Amino acid sequence: MAAAVILREGRVLVQTRPDPGRWQGYWEFPGGGIEAGEDISTAARRECLEELGLAVSVQGPLDVVRWAYGARRVEVYFVRCAVDGAGEATAREGQQHVRWVAADELATLRFLPANARVVERVVELLSS
Repeated sequence: MAAAVILREGRVLVQTRPDPGRWQGYWEFPGGGIEAGEDISTAARRECLEELGLAVSVQGPLDVVRWAYGARRVEVYFVRCAVDGAGEATAREGQQHVRWVAADELATLRFLPANARVVERVVELLSS
């Protein structure tokens, strides 16, 4: 999976999970599966367009997290991104919330467990 950590003006873009089930309503960074023939950057850019209608450029890798949710294992490649142009994010896949948050608010949101280490790194990036 590829996840986009989109930074702009001292804030990061986050969204809630739309999926019904145990993780519904938890916060996450935009992203999703890597399709055949895609690299991580291409997948992150595509997912941002599909989920948010937002064009982004990938600035580089941020972290790789391997996590098990019960029997399901995930490997998430987090990449640091910036918005291309003046676009705004719009929920296109059932997310209840999509918003830009500063470091102090980011630290208070309920994120997926696999995102915990990355959230700490992003708080540090935004606070420096």
